[in-house]
Amino acid sequence: MDCGPAKPSVAATAKAGQAQKQLAKLAAAFHTARCKFDPLLFATANGDTRYDDQIGLAISPKVRAAQFTLYRTLQKQLMAVNRSQLDAHDQLTYDLLTYELNNAMQMESFPDHLLPLN
Repeated sequence: MDCGPAKPSVAATAKAGQAQKQLAKLAAAFHTARCKFDPLLFATANGDTRYDDQIGLAISPKVRAAQFTLYRTLQKQLMAVNRSQLDAHDQLTYDLLTYELNNAMQMESFPDHLLPLN
């Protein structure tokens, strides 16, 4: 009897597909948020011209609060995705998104919005 590689169950495949879709949704939401909060750095500089008519005003306390609230929400949603259900490519996306969100959240305590402008 040949016991080759076990095939995942239908339920496991469905869960993996759901995890992959949720991850893709979160990655897209994070990219869009970064482009809206800092269009010059995260959109225009990377060739995305959709935000060329906008200037990010993340120096406003209200905007900063909204930005970090959104990032915190995305972090919580990402933690709800089961990394082990993802394939290697999506696990890398998961790890990079975790890294980027963690780095973005570290800026909350840094008062870059108070830096003087010339």
